[in-house]
Amino acid sequence: MNKVFQRLRQIDPGFILVLALCLLAIWPFISRSALPQETDAELHIYRLAELSRLFRAGEFFPRWATNFYYGFGYPIFNYYAPLSYYIGLGVDLLPKLGPVAGIKAGFIVGILGAAIGMYGYSRENWGRGAALVSSALFIFAPYLLFIDPHARGDVAESLSFGFFALSLWALDQLRRSPSRGRWLASILAISGLILSHNLMSVIFLGLLASWGFWQIIVRPASLRSAPVIKLPAKFWNWRLIIAIALSIGLTAFFWLTVILEQDAVNLSSLVGQGGHFDFRNHFLSLNELFSLSKVIDWGATQPSFVFNLGIAQWLLAAVGLLMFALKRSKEAKEITFFIVAMFILIFLMLPASTILWSNIPYMDFIQFPWRLLGPTSAVLAIIAGSGFSALELILENKIRPLALAAVLALIVVAALPLMQVPPWPANFGPTSALRVLEIELSGRWLGTTSTADFVPASVDVIPKPEPSIVDDYKNGRPVDRINRATLPEGTSV
Repeated sequence: MNKVFQRLRQIDPGFILVLALCLLAIWPFISRSALPQETDAELHIYRLAELSRLFRAGEFFPRWATNFYYGFGYPIFNYYAPLSYYIGLGVDLLPKLGPVAGIKAGFIVGILGAAIGMYGYSRENWGRGAALVSSALFIFAPYLLFIDPHARGDVAESLSFGFFALSLWALDQLRRSPSRGRWLASILAISGLILSHNLMSVIFLGLLASWGFWQIIVRPASLRSAPVIKLPAKFWNWRLIIAIALSIGLTAFFWLTVILEQDAVNLSSLVGQGGHFDFRNHFLSLNELFSLSKVIDWGATQPSFVFNLGIAQWLLAAVGLLMFALKRSKEAKEITFFIVAMFILIFLMLPASTILWSNIPYMDFIQFPWRLLGPTSAVLAIIAGSGFSALELILENKIRPLALAAVLALIVVAALPLMQVPPWPANFGPTSALRVLEIELSGRWLGTTSTADFVPASVDVIPKPEPSIVDDYKNGRPVDRINRATLPEGTSV
């Protein structure tokens, strides 16, 4: 028992405060039942429900959603990152819970991971006060707090923010002192990132890999403790890149299939000039990026919100830039990387970057330049944390806690307009295969996608509902998907 108390005393109390801040961000998910039916959260719920049905039937890693697309089936699980659904499945399998609670768990895990990972990384580099500022700025950034979880309902992308922050913290620990535990933590965190969201994981992997190469350039080949395997110090300078490469290899069971079988389905609907998914339609202006978040009128016919960085985020990051310019920043080499990353990310959200989006292969698959608000929020949070650390050195010891409290209050107050999340019904309704079929028959979407993203490329004509299959679903019979009218006479099945 004494050992337990000793270990509890070793826990940084800053983590407790971080969890308290997280409570404000996750409160809508734990205080309300159900989830909205008019965002992507609805689609994720039905996908989780389908995964649960297949898992309970013995398919532990299905690639084909049997009951989607009028009951013909749909290869959604072969192409969409699976981790958010498997986190949700762990909740769904518990007694008296279900897919709605499972998707809520994915949102909550993403927010908690983002807060804890950002705190851990910033604390190691700039101290507790800076870490609290960075963590709060990250989870209360408009894109993480409201746009992704509530306006869009994208649980997979929300989860990626958590795994990015955890990956950065784990890699930073590995950089400082490699050990078996830190190797394992780094590989698992980065693997989680890769499996969380197809597009955002590529963006975050690029950021992590660039940061890893930056460490090789600016830091000497030194270790604080003995490595797991005795190798030349120059080799260990590459340990961050090696950890990323091992993670990529570990997750090849997913991404390699996506790459090798990308031509097997209709992915052309995800891009294309002039359509909704054309990146040219989703650039932001500087005025939008640096604008204030507005209180949203949920009684309006079409409530609108602003794609912005958040006033607290960019103001405090500006302080960080000022401290860097005055050469007061601790770990200036570290901050240099994130300052460069900030300018690149902001530039890529502006129309001036069209030439890059048009000419870099596969970049158009990101679809929305404003997706980069998420990574930019992380970078701004780190720069702002370093700036607060520099300010702490100027202030007297007695004033530092008050300054920290004032900054945290500013962050929360600036986020208040986005804490009034949209109303949603108390009961989500059934998530059965029949319910999915009914929605598809109503014309809202097919296979939980709106653009026939993953229809096999060999399909010449999009199939219409088959009355016999629909009747099987409605009457609770085993579904007969065989097109018997095309079978030769005398054939038995």
